[in-house]
Amino acid sequence: MSFKEYNLAIETSSRQGSVALGCGDTLLAIWELPPPARHRVDLLPTIADLCSEHDLRAIDLKELYVSIGPGSFTGLRIAVTTVKVIAQMTGSKIVAVPTLDAVAEASGPLDQPLVVCRNRKRETVYCGRYRHEAGRWELTDEPDIRTNDQLAELSVGAVVLDEDAKVDAGSAWKCGRRMASEQQWTEPLALSPLYAREPEAVTLWEENKHKRATHS
Repeated sequence: MSFKEYNLAIETSSRQGSVALGCGDTLLAIWELPPPARHRVDLLPTIADLCSEHDLRAIDLKELYVSIGPGSFTGLRIAVTTVKVIAQMTGSKIVAVPTLDAVAEASGPLDQPLVVCRNRKRETVYCGRYRHEAGRWELTDEPDIRTNDQLAELSVGAVVLDEDAKVDAGSAWKCGRRMASEQQWTEPLALSPLYAREPEAVTLWEENKHKRATHS
């Protein structure tokens, strides 16, 4: 067993998922999940291969950082479940990283504020505003579902990062390290994905149920 403090970050909110391995404050490697959108079958094998590459076992991972969303319903659910299993088996500590924070982190330092958007649907979008100070991105306007008019107001003087903005496990790892230093832990049983909205299937189910009730 290694006595070094190894940590692992997982990012599966987008189609191209990835995992990152670190030791203390040093980022060792970032591996993409091949091919895109196969999180269900590739996540655990990729983690195992990454650990094996560095002569590690799951028990050596002392901290787990997981990007919790918003993002891919399936990708987030699989990542959260995987982290819960590893934590319960090994006693690893968990950090739940909001995906918007990881997207802001991936942009690097900017003089302008950032508005990070995810889960655009019809005339609304889930978004929050950040400013960069003291070497980090800080929220100035909490993430929420906003209309296009509200987004336009929020975006005055800011750079807007939409759905296609880059994010990977390296960005989630940086956020996770900072949150871990602030003791922002999440218990395995309390860990859950952050969904901006209910899944589309649930929405359709409720709409159909309402229609059936109306016509009965």
